[in-house]
Amino acid sequence: MLEYAGSQRAGVRAEREAPALLSVVRSLDWALLLGVAALVVVGLWGVAGITKFVVPHDPNYYLNRQILYACVGGVVLVVAALVDPDVYRRYWRAIFIGTCVVIAFVLLVGHAAHGSTRWISLGFFTFQPSEFGKLLFVLALTGCSPSGNA
Repeated sequence: MLEYAGSQRAGVRAEREAPALLSVVRSLDWALLLGVAALVVVGLWGVAGITKFVVPHDPNYYLNRQILYACVGGVVLVVAALVDPDVYRRYWRAIFIGTCVVIAFVLLVGHAAHGSTRWISLGFFTFQPSEFGKLLFVLALTGCSPSGNA
């Protein structure tokens, strides 16, 4: 998707913040990002139509939640794109072990839904660690690969 400007150690200038950011923006795969944004919009449209009558006094309840989640996901995408890939390569073991620990934590404190235990409830928010684990597992595998210099 992108090649981070700061991942090449040779020839790094002292004032690299602004040029590096501009280089990251230039190297993004804009067609892929627009495709993902279009899928998010279609998904929101589907949620709006399907859940309109689920909550009687608030027809946009689930739509508003999904918009919030999409915005949080967009912020996480921007932050992850700005992190130097060398960081992921350096800490791939911690990423892998942390992912395994959180997924194992589901067995201890997770609650069952429809016959399977896969959610952790934080009171105001429930999340499924395996969804984060998919991405983190790929990052860990990338970091431990021979091209990752681990």
